[in-house]
Formats: sequence, structure tokens, C-alpha cells
Amino acid sequence: MSDFLDRTIARAKTNKKTIVLPEGRDPRTLEAAVKAHELGIADLVVISAADNELLRSYNLDGIQIIDPATYEK
Repeated sequence: MSDFLDRTIARAKTNKKTIVLPEGRDPRTLEAAVKAHELGIADLVVISAADNELLRSYNLDGIQIIDPATYEK
């Protein structure tokens, strides 16, 4: 990776934030969530219907999935 990207990732790891990704039906969103989780740069929340078949195609362990139809808040 580039020096800039390495420094940015290191800073993100030291100041971890929660990122909410609202497009849980888009494979690019799920790929980004998995990558960010693997790098440890953020706590991830993906908004997606629980019956979304695409969710099963990714290792989303450690990533919070919220179904807006059943979310209590």
C-alpha cells in the first residue's frame, strides 16, 4: 500500500468510529464492510433486510446487521 494509505489506516485504527452502511443489498457495500472490518478501522453496521440472500455470501461475523423492518428503535 502507499505510505499515505498506511498512515490513514493507522490513524483510523487508533480513533475507531462506527460507520453505518445503508445499502446492504449492494455487493460493493458488503465487500467494503468486510474489508474495513478485516483491517480493524471501524465498527460496522449494515442496514439490510434479514431475508437478503446476498448476506450469506459474505463473512459478516463481527458486523452488526440491522433490518429496518424489525429494528425496535
